[in-house]
Amino acid sequence: MWSKSVIYITCLIALGFACPGGWIPHGDSCYHISNEEESWMDAMKMCEFHGGHLAHIMDRDDNAFIVSLLQKSHSTSFWIGGSDWTIEGTWVWEPIGLKFNFTNFAHGRPNNVNGENCLSIRLSNSQWDDDDCDEHRPYVCEKRRGLILYLKKHDNLNIQLLLVDRFTDFRILVVNLNKILSILRMCEIHGGVLAEVDNSEEQAFIENLLAGLHDRLYWLGGSDWTTEGSWIWEATGKAINYTNWQHGQPDNSHNLDHCLVLDRHSHNRWLDRDCHEAIHYICEDPIAVGCPPGWQPFRNSCYHVSLEEESWMDGMKMCEIHGGYLAHIETAEEDEFIAQQMRSYSISKTWLGGSDWAVEGTWVWEPDGKTLQYSNFAPGKPNNFFGENCLDKEYGLHYQWNDEDCDSEIYYICERQNIIGNLIG
Repeated sequence: MWSKSVIYITCLIALGFACPGGWIPHGDSCYHISNEEESWMDAMKMCEFHGGHLAHIMDRDDNAFIVSLLQKSHSTSFWIGGSDWTIEGTWVWEPIGLKFNFTNFAHGRPNNVNGENCLSIRLSNSQWDDDDCDEHRPYVCEKRRGLILYLKKHDNLNIQLLLVDRFTDFRILVVNLNKILSILRMCEIHGGVLAEVDNSEEQAFIENLLAGLHDRLYWLGGSDWTTEGSWIWEATGKAINYTNWQHGQPDNSHNLDHCLVLDRHSHNRWLDRDCHEAIHYICEDPIAVGCPPGWQPFRNSCYHVSLEEESWMDGMKMCEIHGGYLAHIETAEEDEFIAQQMRSYSISKTWLGGSDWAVEGTWVWEPDGKTLQYSNFAPGKPNNFFGENCLDKEYGLHYQWNDEDCDSEIYYICERQNIIGNLIG
């Protein structure tokens, strides 16, 4: 089952007011138009390298703004961040997998001619088209304003730093949002919702997360906006059963206080406050219990078979964009599972994540460089015929392994962590 769990909490520490040089502000984001033509994967990786992602278009205003930016370009079509790579026909904003709530496809699009799984926007009609991900186009990057700190809770309640997106001055600036709806949208853009606290353990975790910070108030996801006095978690509609109210709260001062705040100056107890106040907030990511749609479980991993043919490098890039890597095979049982996936999809060859690129003859699992402890090379392989440094698995070799030219374009299988084995529910 794929469901939400209060496990993985994102704390958006601060937002800035200005965009760095070469980026143009709009709403809560900064945008950069690159006139260099890249494949969709390479464009996404370049945006990520600069702290962002290919642009997400959340409404008509975003669409009109991006079209206005493109007017000065001599190109006619640009990559943006949508894809139906995981499940054909289910379009999401990558890399967070947020489903489209707004679309602007041209008439008759998407049509998936010859396997078109990546999203472009055309200047001629301001509308969207599905395109071959390997086509080279200019692209639009988006990044959040300021410094964003993501923190992840593990089953031992430790906190791990996941990502810091920073501008060149490294300043931590104050949140400048004046409506709770803006905050909800910020969480949604990052694939989550305002945090829900269902028990004392989750309350303790949030207190631990905030321990090193100096600001007083943080929004949580509760509200009695619909019915005064009936507090619910807005994202799920669940009644709030566990509470941690400060004495005398909630009091609905001036009949305006309908949103839930954690107050660090009152021993992290809760207050009701006016939803229009501009204060910090905590986002909670939706999290997988099991594997997401389009991925198959095996042991502690999830696997996705791509029916697009790519070079080893482009296959790895696409897996990384979706939170994984080309598959690592570490046991005979896993080897047979991959063979079963190949048979199910009638695939004769698939890339795996192995390479001896760094040291000829020393095969490792990329990108972490872990030495192969299990191998299943076919007889006479690897032979490094004309410099073959990447690993594949082949039906013609009885589903054994071969070294292959990394530029060859074949199918590939991605692997990502199945977090059910590592996080508590």
